[in-house]
Amino acid sequence: SRHEAALNALGQRYDQHAGVAFIEMGSLGHNGSWQVEGVEDEWAMPPAEELLTWAWHYQAAFPNTPILMSTPYQPARVMGLGLYNEHLGDEEKSWAWLDTIEYGGYDGTVGAELRPMPATLSSAPSGARIDGAVDQNELFSVRLRALVKQLTMGRTTYLSGVDLEAAQQNPAAISLARSVMGYQLWVREARFPSRIRAGYRLKVQLDMRNDGVQAFSQSWPVELALLKDDALVYREITTLDIRQ
Repeated sequence: SRHEAALNALGQRYDQHAGVAFIEMGSLGHNGSWQVEGVEDEWAMPPAEELLTWAWHYQAAFPNTPILMSTPYQPARVMGLGLYNEHLGDEEKSWAWLDTIEYGGYDGTVGAELRPMPATLSSAPSGARIDGAVDQNELFSVRLRALVKQLTMGRTTYLSGVDLEAAQQNPAAISLARSVMGYQLWVREARFPSRIRAGYRLKVQLDMRNDGVQAFSQSWPVELALLKDDALVYREITTLDIRQ
């Protein structure tokens, strides 16, 4: 009950906050990662049937902010959550994470089968955090190709845990990593009449593309505006679904 109350207080302040794009679900596991390492006994986490209760606390507190979970537990499937990789840069752990999403598995720490969720990576935000044990100067240089592959295969929307000093020393690597992340929407072609008569219907045809690895996952409105000599003449919110 206190966990629920604390999250509700956070949600009242930060749900739809301009500075918050996503919420990584925390509270359980080492460092709030919903994962435990180096624990051989089962039930190091709450049992599977209890996880949904903890997850619903987040959903109720942040109804308007996309939420991500590190492991594809049942709540992630039931609630349509995004996923995030806690161990980017550690190739063994990153590929194990991707394999679990693709094929499922078993997690003894909660005593639950993990169901495949491959479609989630292309329909919901996909996050990544660089593993704390990784040498980032090495990651951004001799291991850069492996990093880019992990980002691409994980359809990564955003990246956290970057060491600022290592990033400043490897600007080309950071630029390359950014170029393969997230959505990259652009208008390939727009067709409309060269002359417009007031009071008549205006037909606009747009050919839009996404060259990124991730779909735009939120139903943001798409607005078309008509300008004459840089002055706004008309504006309209369309029925276009940016996620499609």
